[in-house]
Amino acid sequence: MTGAAMFDQSAFVRIEFWALVLSSMIVPAGIYVAMVIKQRISRITVFAFGMLLILLSAVDLFLLQHLMTVAGSTPSLLDDKLFRSEFSLALYLLPLTSAAVGTNLISHVLERHLEEAERRLDRQRDRETQRERARNRERRAQESERLRRQA
Repeated sequence: MTGAAMFDQSAFVRIEFWALVLSSMIVPAGIYVAMVIKQRISRITVFAFGMLLILLSAVDLFLLQHLMTVAGSTPSLLDDKLFRSEFSLALYLLPLTSAAVGTNLISHVLERHLEEAERRLDRQRDRETQRERARNRERRAQESERLRRQA
């Protein structure tokens, strides 16, 4: 079999390989660049980026498994070296990293939300405490006035 014919059967010319490149390198890099470049970014956007990174990681894992199967059925030695050897373990670091960053982004958004919710609750309790103290002072003043009138 000629080299060109072997390359035509290679996993590298399959759409799944290019989808893997897109979902494991290009889209995550675009997300990272967008988050670094943006001067202002909403919580919903950060949360969506985090969810997208986790989803892309799942797609990457599926594509890696599929390409490992495809590489076993092609005559290309390069496919075997990349997808069916110890080197394939390194390929799993990309989805792992994307999922970790996505999880951290979601965690960041949730943490900030909870901190603000706690601050709002503390402010509400402080206002209620101040109102209660004011009502108690008013009651004591009224009681003192009542006792002063009776005397």
